[in-house]
Amino acid sequence: MKYLVNRETKEHKVYSATEFYDDKAWRVVEADDEGWIKWDGKSKKRPLPADARVEVLFSYNNEAAGHLLASDWRWADEELTHYRPILPVESKPTLEIPWDLIEKAAKVEVFTRLVSAVAASESIPALIADINSMLPEGYEVTRR
Repeated sequence: MKYLVNRETKEHKVYSATEFYDDKAWRVVEADDEGWIKWDGKSKKRPLPADARVEVLFSYNNEAAGHLLASDWRWADEELTHYRPILPVESKPTLEIPWDLIEKAAKVEVFTRLVSAVAASESIPALIADINSMLPEGYEVTRR
């Protein structure tokens, strides 16, 4: 896992390989698969904005301490070995126009497209059978 860290504000966000970022304003920081970033404890500078929520790990305990603000920790403590920012949950997009106010024609189009998608998905088993018949002995398409 990787984070983008703003060089000025120290804001953290999850790095996406498909997202463009300005490397003068942001830097990429490696983390483990669970999002923990290694911290050497030698720097006195806080790696996150003061009001950022964070979890931390200490060398003497494998349990995360946290859900506190970054300003609550002594970052120069050499026993503090890792930190993990608690990022705000991205809000889900909402329907801006209530369903009952959407024009009937638009509703019909949505359902027409849905029916087409369902019909297309029903042909998938036949396509898989055709592909399997072309594959060498012992190979087949599997689903996950």
